[in-house]
Amino acid sequence: MASVRKRQRSPYYFACYRDQHGQKRQVSTRECNRNRALKWAIGLEEACHHAQSREALLVEFNRLCEDLFGQPLRVDTTRAFLKKVAQERTGEIAGSSSERYQQVVAEFLTFLGPKADAPLRDVQRSEIIAFRTAVAERTTASTANAYIKSLKGFFSRALEDHVVFSNVTKNLKHLAEEKASPERQRQPFSAEEISKLIAAAKSDPDFREWVWMIQVGALTGQRLGDIATMRWDALKAFSDGIVTWQFKSGKTKRPMSLPFPASIVSAMSAELGTGSTGKSSQVFPGAGACYGVKKRTNTLSNQFYRIMVKAGIVPPRDHKAHSKGRGATRRASTRGFHCLRHTTSSVLYAVGAPRPVVMDYVGHETGEISDGYSHAEMLQKIEAMERVVAFTGLAKASSVTPVVATERSGEEQKGSGDPL
Repeated sequence: MASVRKRQRSPYYFACYRDQHGQKRQVSTRECNRNRALKWAIGLEEACHHAQSREALLVEFNRLCEDLFGQPLRVDTTRAFLKKVAQERTGEIAGSSSERYQQVVAEFLTFLGPKADAPLRDVQRSEIIAFRTAVAERTTASTANAYIKSLKGFFSRALEDHVVFSNVTKNLKHLAEEKASPERQRQPFSAEEISKLIAAAKSDPDFREWVWMIQVGALTGQRLGDIATMRWDALKAFSDGIVTWQFKSGKTKRPMSLPFPASIVSAMSAELGTGSTGKSSQVFPGAGACYGVKKRTNTLSNQFYRIMVKAGIVPPRDHKAHSKGRGATRRASTRGFHCLRHTTSSVLYAVGAPRPVVMDYVGHETGEISDGYSHAEMLQKIEAMERVVAFTGLAKASSVTPVVATERSGEEQKGSGDPL
């Protein structure tokens, strides 16, 4: 006779029943309620005794689900369910994330072959692991882990919708990721290389905005997307010679407030002629248009690579096939606009800026910042900015008025917040 029991250190009841051959069976019901778990046990025993076909078992399971949850167990194919969920998420997440979901779904369905049109509940954990291995062999362990992370989201949703009995991706470990060797890691730009980049951008009229975008990147260490969408009204007066750039990080959504030399802002406004501080127009309208509604930096990154080629920092691309195509493992680029972010961090640490100041300045999301153990004051960040200016040579440090806390009034220390 069917019954239920509990195991030590488990909150769930286990269904105990005999199958059609009279053999004792035990299976977790994933239920903490004894009455509901007992219904599962009785239903499983009845299904085994009276149903000899897979279809009959499904009918019995649907009856149980309707009795326990108020709705029958859905029988969705893997293809239909994954595509439906991926489509539903299109308007909920960023465009790049949506494209990744679509890519994962397409590759997983191709990997399953004909089984993709079978019920989703038929997918086995071993098949998920085999898919992870296949992706890792073709690309990298990091990419394979990203794919599995996406699949975990799909199967969690399937469990919530009662499409599957259990989540086969639960507790699936990530593959160990090999740490990149020093020669394959991103390298910061030197002061000489920054000068060469600016000179290369000045030599081409098409790269007019890049002259200033490179300087903003070197002085603030911010991401290319945030710089491309920089607006004049985000530049606020703080004190003589200092402007603060106030914005929200596009990636982390973290509010940022960074000091900036007023002399560079004035020169940038005079040369670009696209607007003036206090106006809502974009500082770099050309770059903003390239960034576009999809919020992708591909085009901008390609433009910066051309500047690096002109500066003699990287070799030109020959656009020839050197491996197995786009699906194969690709060597990560060690030079790019993101290296300016490494430059700013490296310089700040080198000149002795405290770790909380560096993390708040560059906008690194870490446990220390999240827990609120420390907070970088604007006065500290201004001092750090002056050191970056002096190192890069983008402006004379003497042109930035030294900041001394005791020489300011309370209102000045808070910042006026008025646009220039």
